[in-house]
Amino acid sequence: AEVLLYGPTQDLMGNDHDDSVLSDKEQISAAWSISNQQPSGRFTQTLTENEWWFLPLLASKQCLGVVGLKFPNAMNMLSVEQKRLAETMIEYIAQAISRTQLSKELEIANVTSETEKLRSALLSSVSHDLRSPLASMIGAAETLTHYRHVMD
Repeated sequence: AEVLLYGPTQDLMGNDHDDSVLSDKEQISAAWSISNQQPSGRFTQTLTENEWWFLPLLASKQCLGVVGLKFPNAMNMLSVEQKRLAETMIEYIAQAISRTQLSKELEIANVTSETEKLRSALLSSVSHDLRSPLASMIGAAETLTHYRHVMD
């Protein structure tokens, strides 16, 4: 069996194949699976003339991509157990991709939060460092204003 992984933008990912592996009909079938979030191609009722069986990678009601499975031509059908096994493996792959994406988003959020904390601390430090000299200058100016008549 051969396996292809297409991302949500319908670009081939994670293997040494190029886009020419699939015929135009098969690429349409893969795109249909992404758009409709349903299996298509071989062993389905949709776009059955394909050699590939396309299963969408679904996580949180979102299609992360599609996996294409190609079986030997001699294999006319899959047993219920084989279909369930493939579908379960696809679900696990989708969950792993989703967790990886969530982990990246969490890391970005943490970096953003730390950046904001550092910016706030820097501004606080700068404003404190400026406040002391400004307070001294204001105090000196007030003293000069108060004793102006004595100095004249």
